[in-house]
Amino acid sequence: MPWLRRALLYSVVAVIVVSLRNSGQRYERLAAEAENIQTGFIGAHEGSLQNGRLYDAMTAAGCSPREAGLTANALARSLRPSSLRGEDRYEIVMSSSGAFMHLTLTHGLRRYVVAARPGRYVLSTRPVPLAIHHRTAAGTMKGSLWASMQAQGIEPSVIIEFSDVFRWTLDFLTEPRDGDHFALAWAERRTPEGRITDQSIKAAFYEGATARRKTAVLFEGHYYDEKGDSLQRAFLRAPLNFRTISS
Repeated sequence: MPWLRRALLYSVVAVIVVSLRNSGQRYERLAAEAENIQTGFIGAHEGSLQNGRLYDAMTAAGCSPREAGLTANALARSLRPSSLRGEDRYEIVMSSSGAFMHLTLTHGLRRYVVAARPGRYVLSTRPVPLAIHHRTAAGTMKGSLWASMQAQGIEPSVIIEFSDVFRWTLDFLTEPRDGDHFALAWAERRTPEGRITDQSIKAAFYEGATARRKTAVLFEGHYYDEKGDSLQRAFLRAPLNFRTISS
C-alpha cells in the first residue's frame, strides 16, 4: 500500500537525505582495511599461483611430488585443474618435520582446503567471507558528471550505477549544469584481500538549477523518491550512454 510504503521510507529518508542535502560537505571514505592475521605456523608458505600450476607451487614449498600429486587429485574432485588462474591465492602448511599438513586455495569466491589425514587426503570447501563496507561521497559538477565524480574518488562502476538510478527522472544529456551538486551512499562487498566483488547504491541525491532536486532511496530492491513514489517510469527521460555522462 502506498501510504505504508511511504511511512517506512520516511524513517530511512529522514536520516539519509538530511546528510546528503549538504552538498558542500565532503564525505570521507569509510573503508576499513581487512586485518591481516599472522598464523605463526612454522613452514607456512603462501602466494599466488603465478603460472596457474599448483604442482609447481607445492614442490617449491618443499612438498614431495607424491604429496603434490595426492593434493591435486583431491582438489580435482571439486575444481578442474584447467580452471586455476595466476591470481588464485594459496597457503601451504608443513609440519616441523617437513611433511605436508594442509593446503588452502582461494579460487574466485570459494576456498578449497585439502588436509592430509592418515591414509587419505580430505577436501572441504567453503565460501570466501565477504565484509560489507559503507561509503559516501559528494561533490559539485564541473565539466561532466563522470569527471566530477571521479575527482571525488568514485569508481567508474558506481558512477554508471548513479546515472542508471536517475535514468527515469533526470535527463543527463540536457539538464546537468556546472555548479550542480551530487551526493551518494553505497555499500560494497570485499574479500579479506580487499577485492571488491559488488557494489550497490543505497541512496543518491542530485540538485541543480535545471534538474532541480532529485532523491533516490533503495527500498526492497527498488528506488523511491523522498515522497515514497517509485522512480521507475514507463519511459526514460533520454537515452543514456557512456558519452552522455563523460562529455
